[in-house]
Amino acid sequence: KDTQKLSKKHLELLEKRKAEEEEKVKEFDKQQMKQWEPRVEALSDIIDVAKLETNILDMMMGFSRITDEFNGFPALAAAFKTRDAQAKIFVKALKSIKAALKKMQPERLPADSQAQVRRLVVYVFCMVQEGYNSFNKQLDGKSIKLMQEILISMGFPGA
Repeated sequence: KDTQKLSKKHLELLEKRKAEEEEKVKEFDKQQMKQWEPRVEALSDIIDVAKLETNILDMMMGFSRITDEFNGFPALAAAFKTRDAQAKIFVKALKSIKAALKKMQPERLPADSQAQVRRLVVYVFCMVQEGYNSFNKQLDGKSIKLMQEILISMGFPGA
């Protein structure tokens, strides 16, 4: 009988510690969100193709990338502990990228910069695809619609 009481108290203590730990993680992510949001929102004001490309790669993959792969978004995963926070920043980045592409009007850029535009389109496509694969459980209908709108705006009709 005493061991049952002890184990119940022990379980309660463990649950309390687990809840405290989850709260610390949420608070950490909230602080990170405050730091990241201005940088993410600044993407929407970029009208230079090369600068937008570099900022996207630095933000999603980090500065120490060897290859340009979005697999798992290493910089996001390092900065945020929860998948929900990672997904929120990913969606905010997509909104900013969509706004930047709209302002940039890549179809009107001169022919000599079209190769760079194509590379940016490929990066955004890969980002959308990896974002869906990574965060499909965290994404809601609005986020999926945003992803489809970006793909359609870049010329992918079957999105």
